[in-house]
Amino acid sequence: MSSVLIVEQREQAGSDSYNRFGYQVHWIVCHIIGKLQEDAECIVFCEFHDDMAEFSPNNQQYQFFQIKTKEDSSDWTIAEMSKGKRKKVVATKNLF
Repeated sequence: MSSVLIVEQREQAGSDSYNRFGYQVHWIVCHIIGKLQEDAECIVFCEFHDDMAEFSPNNQQYQFFQIKTKEDSSDWTIAEMSKGKRKKVVATKNLF
């Protein structure tokens, strides 16, 4: 039983995902509080098309937000933001 507490975890994807999702939630809540302080009317959609989408009834426009985290506290660079993800090539087999 005690060895479970001292053995390094083999993966941390679950906790990493939770931490990143938590950051998104906090960012969205802060954004909404800012809108309330400005008396700005908006409708917010979470995890619909983007991490957050906002509709402004006043000007009938949408804004879409991607909320990302980094391992370190450095600012994002243009190269980092424009870097695409590599797509995995999956071998498929025609069954018909």
